[in-house]
Amino acid sequence: MKFDSQGDLWMAGQRQVWHWDLIANKLRRIELSAKLPETHRLSALGSDGLSLYVASTSGLFQLTWEPLRIFHYQLNDSSNGFSLGFSGSGDRLAWLHASGVYRIDRYGKALIKLRGLDFIRQRDQVHYAPKANALWLLRKNHLMLVKDVGPQNAAQVVYQAKGRLKDILQWEDRIVTFTSRSVLFFTEGGQLIQSVPVASGRRLMALAFSPQHHHYLFDDGVIETYNLTEQTRTSFVLPEKALQKSAKIAVWEDRVALLNGAKPRLFRLPKAVD
Repeated sequence: MKFDSQGDLWMAGQRQVWHWDLIANKLRRIELSAKLPETHRLSALGSDGLSLYVASTSGLFQLTWEPLRIFHYQLNDSSNGFSLGFSGSGDRLAWLHASGVYRIDRYGKALIKLRGLDFIRQRDQVHYAPKANALWLLRKNHLMLVKDVGPQNAAQVVYQAKGRLKDILQWEDRIVTFTSRSVLFFTEGGQLIQSVPVASGRRLMALAFSPQHHHYLFDDGVIETYNLTEQTRTSFVLPEKALQKSAKIAVWEDRVALLNGAKPRLFRLPKAVD
């Protein structure tokens, strides 16, 4: 799931993309199956602020919003492997694939390989920090870092958590990861600068960042939002009886999209503050 700059929600299916126009309350299906090999599936969404990018096993698609146009970027290095997602933004948007890290040349409509990823496993989570030219890797409870991405540089373990690390994100110049019990903030150089514990009796399931807010989803169905400017907090109880371990959230202004299994739902956060 991903919100665009207009606040519309985009979702990737197996062989098509879904566009939810929230103002008109219309859901549109965009077929990409004619350009996809039969065995390949869509797996990740990314954005450079102007277009939406949808990854498959063997390449990616660029969708411009107004008007809708579709461009196909073919992956020449390998037709096999798996997509690991996207990192960066604007001209520094990168696609992470099992065969390597690729910078997306949106003007030349080409993929430029920065380095191979022969050491990657399918369950690993990877984040590329373009400004620092560094590659971050989650493997179970290990956080690993490749500084100055190049073909010879190896990954080094910079942190070992007590529980499984769930996701890796970037907020401003900080790298953020978390377990069910704590949120960890690192410098781009790999130094731990802050560890925030989760209140006793609760488990953190997902988090999302926007420029002025941090949003945290807990296993009791509560989303807590922290306003960084005003130093205030709001809580919102989701009408979901059971959250799956794979639950994800995406945020745009006061709208929160929840993906619980294969079921997307949309909520509007309250504006009142504690």
